[in-house]
Amino acid sequence: MKQLLCRDIYLIRKNLLITFGIFLAFFLFGLLAVLSARYGNIAKYSEDIEFTGDVIETSLYFTILGAIILGTVVEHVTGILHKDYTIGWHQYMKATHFKAEKIVGAKFILIYVLSAISFVVGTLNFIIMEYISGRSMPVGYLVIVAGTIILVSLGSFYTVLEYVYKGRASKKADLIRVCPIIIFMVTGLVLMSDVMPDTEKLEKLFEIAKSFMQYKVLLYLIPLLEGFIISFICYLVSVRLVKREGKCI
Repeated sequence: MKQLLCRDIYLIRKNLLITFGIFLAFFLFGLLAVLSARYGNIAKYSEDIEFTGDVIETSLYFTILGAIILGTVVEHVTGILHKDYTIGWHQYMKATHFKAEKIVGAKFILIYVLSAISFVVGTLNFIIMEYISGRSMPVGYLVIVAGTIILVSLGSFYTVLEYVYKGRASKKADLIRVCPIIIFMVTGLVLMSDVMPDTEKLEKLFEIAKSFMQYKVLLYLIPLLEGFIISFICYLVSVRLVKREGKCI
């Protein structure tokens, strides 16, 4: 399995560097804004304290967004699987001594490893940004955790789809891929349109969020458990699909 992991990492090395470069751009943009707000031109010439605070807060949001973008590296694993079917590598692997569990397991382990690395790097950068800005944003860690778990779940789900359609282009598969993203976006927009104009609802929402913050352990453990269950189910389904393609020798 080690050889399979090394091969996959080598094949996506350029994509990983591009994703990391985008993440780094978001972090540097936020860092420059914070430094300017605390020690540079904004701090020197701006007389509006609220504006300075808004700049710092926006910079923290940029860091969170960058951490989530870094988590999208899991999508590259799906790209590898698609190419494996296209060039016949997957069919070759089935004819070797590798069992279905190892063939599929290599892809899912790579998803976990890349997600773990991106989560650690993103979280460390957020900690650095908090320290430099002098601001604390506890909800940022929860957003990074939730974003990473959602991306892992989507990556696992997309991997199953590749095994279902065997790397073939399909409008139905593309529609299924987009559906979860559309659901998340529509749900978010509906909630925002319903809550944002109403000050009372917004205040109640903040109160509810604050009340949940005292259960930080559960807020982290429940999403992690859900993500693991979804990913494990996707792994089992993928193994079953590969075994159905033909007996692994």
